Amino acid sequence: MSSPQINCTLIPVKRHPSLTEEEFFHHWETVHAPMTAPWAIKHGIDYTLIKTPRAARQIGKQNTDQSSESGTEYDGYALFGFKTIEQFQVAFSDPYFVNVVQPDGKKIFDLSGDVTSGAQFAGVTPIVANGKAVVKAEKEIKAWEEYESKSKK
Repeated sequence: MSSPQINCTLIPVKRHPSLTEEEFFHHWETVHAPMTAPWAIKHGIDYTLIKTPRAARQIGKQNTDQSSESGTEYDGYALFGFKTIEQFQVAFSDPYFVNVVQPDGKKIFDLSGDVTSGAQFAGVTPIVANGKAVVKAEKEIKAWEEYESKSKK
């Protein structure tokens, strides 16, 4: 069983200063993300919204070296998965994105900083998805099952 490799871009986002954290998450999840879905589907792009509420960021600060760049200052991340970089680039010139999605994004995201500081991943290989191994792991799963059954005795 081989799994397709995909490319990913992880874009850190900050909420617009005019919004509370609750307003931001509500709009992002219930308005902006559904608005983005048809664009992503059209272009074969996976889109995952990752929220990092203040409480989670505080835990992150406690568990990291305070002098390092921990990423805990972001309200969330947008994770995009796609087959080719060209496919991803073309999608951003789509009129629906330019005229509908992007203007809404300007209402909820703080775009005053460096918005191109996302991480790029090429050749991402899914290992486990939806509770199932995506890679060939039958032998390892059998060994794990034996280990689990012995530990319950």
